[in-house]
Amino acid sequence: MDDFNPSVQSDMKGVLGPYMGMYFTHPLEWDGAHFLAFAVLMIVLSEIVARSIPTLFSAADRIPLNPKLHYDRLDLRDVLFIFFNKVSIVVFFYHFVYTLSTTPSVLWKPGEATITNTLLVLIPFYIVYDFFYVLWHKLLHHRSVYGYIHKHHHRQISPTRGHYDALNVHPVEFVVGEWIHLLVPWLIPCHIFGAAIFLVAGTVLATLNHTRLAVAIPGLYDVKNHAVHHRLPDTNMGQYTMFWDKVFGWFQTYDETLAKKA
Repeated sequence: MDDFNPSVQSDMKGVLGPYMGMYFTHPLEWDGAHFLAFAVLMIVLSEIVARSIPTLFSAADRIPLNPKLHYDRLDLRDVLFIFFNKVSIVVFFYHFVYTLSTTPSVLWKPGEATITNTLLVLIPFYIVYDFFYVLWHKLLHHRSVYGYIHKHHHRQISPTRGHYDALNVHPVEFVVGEWIHLLVPWLIPCHIFGAAIFLVAGTVLATLNHTRLAVAIPGLYDVKNHAVHHRLPDTNMGQYTMFWDKVFGWFQTYDETLAKKA
């Protein structure tokens, strides 16, 4: 933690005040109240983002749903997995702050934020993330491990619950997938604002992937691509983009014939 720049704390106290400015000191120096407030804030923010998505994207068309393929009732294992993964989100965010506070290539001063290191950097962020994610995801589909970990998530063939269907995965799968996010800003120089946007936008996109909302960013992202994956599990391994699926030959386009089956 000696690499943390103390001038950042001074700058952020001027912007956020002494209490919030504490979060820009060494994470190991936080007191109990800061840890508790941080945990509550992370849980509340994730719930707000998750619950607001159906409203924010209510104007979007709906992907057809085959009710015969919908996993209607969550069992105890589903509830426990979702609970564990929610808790792990808090741990991840703390580790995120802890690690990036000592990463020289991550800028923290507000005045150092630019379009390049906060917004344009998101493009390589998601491409690099999905490179590692598709390899992990493909491994989980290997017959030797599929039944132990990833099969749980694929009990839901037609996701509708958004955030909760996204969280309803085996903890091993979730923790690895979550911590890959930390690898990205550690590898790619950026501003902490860009890293934060990366995580928030990732939460939104992963949630949308598990709804029937036909949201798309032309050429970059499409909910329908993940809907195809849940119907045809050996295709469309990417979380956010289909770049690597097209490179590796795993990409399958969405069509109305498939919609009637999914």
